[in-house]
Amino acid sequence: LLAVQKPTNEPWSIPASTSAANTDDMVDLVVKIVDFLVKTFPIDADRIYVSGVSSGGTACWELAIRHPERFAAIAPLASTGADLQRADRLAEIPIRAFHSTYDMGCPAGMVRLSVETINAAGGNASLIEIESNRHDCWTAAFEQHNLLDWLLLQSRALPPRVLFTPTFLRNCQESIAAYA
Repeated sequence: LLAVQKPTNEPWSIPASTSAANTDDMVDLVVKIVDFLVKTFPIDADRIYVSGVSSGGTACWELAIRHPERFAAIAPLASTGADLQRADRLAEIPIRAFHSTYDMGCPAGMVRLSVETINAAGGNASLIEIESNRHDCWTAAFEQHNLLDWLLLQSRALPPRVLFTPTFLRNCQESIAAYA
């Protein structure tokens, strides 16, 4: 597990139009750290996952857009969504995004649009909205939606895999009952 914390008041990424050719941003630094760890330790390169909370969730999208070939799955939590101009780069990565439906500090609309854009490009993205007005969607993601178990099922060497959790099965039963 690698948990990167960006410096206070620093952005995760520097827009290409404003950065000097020799300037690294935090997203580039994370890639360099991951490269070092993969070379140094017995890490399965087909099972590298990215997740982040709030601005880290937004960095998760950016990291995967820049390096889609490197990750088995991503899980952005309470993010502002992906760069829609480059979202098609995420079509090959299983994505499970989480967001609180009524998060006023970070509205869910851009995440919904990100998931729709990725899926329109042939992707495998889903958004699970937590019925809450709190920014914290990550507690429910891990406790009620088994996010860690879902991540660990994913591998670049395999097609995306579905986790049949009690919540998933209950939702299926409710959907079937609604059509009966």
